[in-house]
Amino acid sequence: GEIVSIGVSGFKTLEQIPSPGLKICSFEYGYWARPSSIIEDIWVGESRNVAGKKLAPYCPKVDIISSFPMSGNSMAEGLHQALGIPYQSIFDFNIAAGGRSFLPFKSEKRAKRARNKLLIMPWAVKGKKVLIGDDSVVEGNQSTARVHIVKKAGAEEVHLAIETPQIKHHCPFDVTRRGELMAAAYSVDEMRKMLGVKTLTFNSVEDFVDAIISVQSHKRKEENPIKPENLCLGCFTGEHPKYPSY
Repeated sequence: GEIVSIGVSGFKTLEQIPSPGLKICSFEYGYWARPSSIIEDIWVGESRNVAGKKLAPYCPKVDIISSFPMSGNSMAEGLHQALGIPYQSIFDFNIAAGGRSFLPFKSEKRAKRARNKLLIMPWAVKGKKVLIGDDSVVEGNQSTARVHIVKKAGAEEVHLAIETPQIKHHCPFDVTRRGELMAAAYSVDEMRKMLGVKTLTFNSVEDFVDAIISVQSHKRKEENPIKPENLCLGCFTGEHPKYPSY
């Protein structure tokens, strides 16, 4: 909220507007950022791992745990560690498909990229009960396409565990506005049926927040801790930061 001029005489504040204080997009930890990233002294991959562990008590007994690469990997590893169920990669990543499938502006292009970027390995799922970890369900197009691939490859059951809470509200700061949000229109059970999975489990807002702030560095906890109120949870709760308007 500050405009600074830098010249030969030094720094000068030209204008500064009131700020609601530190507000971090929680979806950065859930999806946007790479797992190797550090945001405000929090390792993104570690927070996803903890989020997976928090989901474990609510997930069914299966034969293997896997993930939808790449952003679902860390949370699925947390599920595996908490449940003690073998982790198995079931997809080969097709780098030629064009990168992150969330990015294209049009919904049909996002769905096409999602179908093409993951190549299933049938030997890993045939006849097995599979629990798949993923970062989020937004429109549902990508999750539906991926679940279909796993079932077609011969999985006996497909269960889906989602790291983030249900996304029910559009983000006013998202430059590429998404289409219809699945969780805004349907119940969890309705979503489960539409996605074609036996069970569908989401993290609660409270557990998702705790997974993030619980892994901040010891130094940060001591000197200037990240608190729940420092996270923007607007896409889950509908309460976005309030900024002055001109």
